[in-house]
Amino acid sequence: MDNNGEQSAFPLDINEGMPQWGLSKREYFAAQALMKLSDKYESPSTVAKQAVEIADALIEVLNK
Repeated sequence: MDNNGEQSAFPLDINEGMPQWGLSKREYFAAQALMKLSDKYESPSTVAKQAVEIADALIEVLNK
C-alpha cells in the first residue's frame, strides 16, 4: 500500500487562507466504517481494529 491513505481527506478546506488538513483518508474511511460496526456487540477495541482493517482494504483497492 502506498501513502495514499495518509493524504488529507479534505485537502481543499481553507480557513482564513490557511489549508486545514484535518483527517487523513485512512482516518476518514475508518470513521465511516466505525459508524456501521458500532452496532455490533463486540469490545470497542475489536470494533476499532475492524474499522481500520476496512479502511486499509479500501485504500488498497483504490490504489490499484
